[in-house]
Amino acid sequence: MKLYDLLELPIFKESKLLTPNLKKNTEINSVMVLEALDIEKWSRKNQMILTSFYALQKLSYDEVNTFFKKMVKIGISGIIVKVDRLIKLVPRWFINLCYKYRIPLIKVGTELNYEKILLAIYQPILNNQSLVLENYYKTRQRLIPLADSFVSYEVLLREFNNITHYPCLLYLASNSTYYRSKDMPKNVVIDEGRPYTEEDSEFVKNKYYLFRLESFDNYQTYNATKIEFTNNNATENNSLLVIHDSQKLSESDTMIFENFIDIIQNKLQTEYALKQKEYAHFNNIADTILQYPVLDDRELETLLDEVNLNHYKYYQACSFFTSDLSKIELYNIRTILQNCERYSIYSEHRDYIIILFNIEALSNQLNSETIEKKLSKYFNLHANLSVVISSVKTRRNMQTILDECLKALSFNSKIFIGHAFSIEHLGIFRYFLSVKNPNALNKFIPQNLIDLKKKNNDLFRTLKVFFDSNKNYKKASEILFVHEKTVRYRIKKIQNLLHIDFENQIDLINYQISTYLLSMEKNNET
Repeated sequence: MKLYDLLELPIFKESKLLTPNLKKNTEINSVMVLEALDIEKWSRKNQMILTSFYALQKLSYDEVNTFFKKMVKIGISGIIVKVDRLIKLVPRWFINLCYKYRIPLIKVGTELNYEKILLAIYQPILNNQSLVLENYYKTRQRLIPLADSFVSYEVLLREFNNITHYPCLLYLASNSTYYRSKDMPKNVVIDEGRPYTEEDSEFVKNKYYLFRLESFDNYQTYNATKIEFTNNNATENNSLLVIHDSQKLSESDTMIFENFIDIIQNKLQTEYALKQKEYAHFNNIADTILQYPVLDDRELETLLDEVNLNHYKYYQACSFFTSDLSKIELYNIRTILQNCERYSIYSEHRDYIIILFNIEALSNQLNSETIEKKLSKYFNLHANLSVVISSVKTRRNMQTILDECLKALSFNSKIFIGHAFSIEHLGIFRYFLSVKNPNALNKFIPQNLIDLKKKNNDLFRTLKVFFDSNKNYKKASEILFVHEKTVRYRIKKIQNLLHIDFENQIDLINYQISTYLLSMEKNNET
């Protein structure tokens, strides 16, 4: 009910609006008799306050002013003052406060008692609420039979369109898909929306925004409402966009929309539960394939058939730790990696994910360059993120993949090889994967080289760059931004300190590998 609807009621025929210059479209949802001044404890938004003014007359101006501030904060719709033989006039200062805080003020005479006023206001409100609830249940009766997992979203949206006759567009974040009714215009531009500020009904759970749409097809403009809603498993909001003739949706329409969205949310939740069940099942199969070497050929083939991973001869996996990743990052990285090959299955654990691929030929195997390119965004965001690529296996030895990947990831967390690396190309470094504690590698590194790194990092870096440059003094000087003579001087000094003979191949290889291992230690990275 609006304020102008209230003034049209027969019972208020002899009443007087003392604030005629204020807007009369204020929403009214209830009425309450003023008995105590702690209005913040018992009143609510869109409520009319009914008073004899007797209680307010004894207050100071500052106290009444504070009372008005509370009413504004709550969102009071207006005040009805009932005059009697003791108070025949509403003071001008009180009317001025109503204007100041933009709260409509109505004066009624002594012939009206509180009971008549309350009944007159509540009757149309209750009638309207009864109509709204009736529409709600009628809509639900039509939609409930369709709230089945086998009924498509297209069918649900078509029925909603038939009920409301509103063109509509449904977006679901879980599958990034739009569903459009036939009468929904295409090629529209959406102006910036503004949220509904009046929606405080206990039945309204979602966020409503008003928009103006303009279509490039017919150059018409439309009023539109966008309702955003979530479901527990979504990483972003779903939405329902509807076009309507009125400036704003009616309460009855809002109830229908809430009903429809409730049906959609239930369907999404059911689908999510089924996917979780399927995920758990597939996860268990992946674990069985990767972790149980006692499987005979027949059992393994049955499992591979069930997860659609029995097309080709070869298998390969990639794996990464998940502890530093958000849910959406984890999902995106897994999706990107799974898209590298047609046939795949993944196993997700508390701190890692491994993805198993069925590849057609050795020429199709994954490589570190491809993964570096595809995941460069996430490698830049997470310095500790790395993806290991297993060597290619057949069915007979595919149970070694998981152990191979986890050892490589653990090793890389201590001795940094790269953000993406293939075990196949590690060469001699594959020996170090079997070392349980990478710190134990220090016992293989000459102590004088460890001391050099600790005491004179510039000399250590010069040696590393010298080895990287294939012992080319000129290339090393260009990388270090120093003169070639400086590099020669430093290398001569290093040889004297470490007693290295570059002509001795065993000596040279020992110090080269040791230098690489020291330079790759994450806790002492240069």
